Amino acid sequence: MKKSFENLHRLVKNARKGKIGLVGAAAPEVLRAACMAVEEGTAVPILIGNTNKMREIAAAEHLDLDGIRTEHAKDDPEAAFIAMEMVRSGEVEALLKGRILTRILMKEGLGDGLRRDGRLMSHVTLIEVPRFNKPILVTDSALTPYPTFKQRIQIIKNAVDVMRCLGVEEPRVAILSASEEINDKIPCSLDAARLADLNLPGGELESYGIIEGPLDLGCALDEETARIKGVSTNVAGKVDILVAPDIVSANVLSKSLIYLADGRVAACVVGGTVPIGMVSRASPASDKYNALLLTMACR
Repeated sequence: MKKSFENLHRLVKNARKGKIGLVGAAAPEVLRAACMAVEEGTAVPILIGNTNKMREIAAAEHLDLDGIRTEHAKDDPEAAFIAMEMVRSGEVEALLKGRILTRILMKEGLGDGLRRDGRLMSHVTLIEVPRFNKPILVTDSALTPYPTFKQRIQIIKNAVDVMRCLGVEEPRVAILSASEEINDKIPCSLDAARLADLNLPGGELESYGIIEGPLDLGCALDEETARIKGVSTNVAGKVDILVAPDIVSANVLSKSLIYLADGRVAACVVGGTVPIGMVSRASPASDKYNALLLTMACR
């Protein structure tokens, strides 16, 4: 992968167009993302939300919604219900969270429609920052608060599957901790070492790229830092996936890269019956559209 999300755009544009439901679509940035999908030919959006508000916003923002299907919902719970009905019927292949609370959308979905037997749903955030020559994926910053060891295995599998959808066949995975040392007082460092061991021949993660841990963020991102610290690693400077210990550290890491390092972002929930594009409700239309692209690539 090269530095720009242009590669993601190209990948989706060259694939078969699919239908995606935009849930909570009565917001300028969501409608703009839908229009971008139509203009670029990357997806067939279906707008789910208050249709009166959509028309008012479209008129004020000079957006043309002609030809884009809309489904009226009086409130967010109804919008989530309609979206899951479309998932259950196979009418849509993916969803994009608009201006709707994640807990409302996921409560409906987890109740019926999104779960797959034996699979954990997790959140992945693909971030491009000027310093690095390719996007880096961070997980899980939005869905699993404090994952168990077994859940962390599923989170890694989901993240690797996403990178393979993007053309990275052998992703390099860093299991993050406070340092590269294994410390009984830092439980996540113990987990990191155990997860890395599962990447060895015969382990559950044997076929899931190159996994190393525990690594601190500096060693994971910078080959020279790892060299100076005497850390032997095949991941430093080439990392594709950063696996954080919990939702707090993953969320802080993701938003630091976005707000402090001018990162561009695409994010979605994977592991369910359909992927769900999911960035912050405050995200601009460009990030919503990037999330749509990533979601369509993962369907």
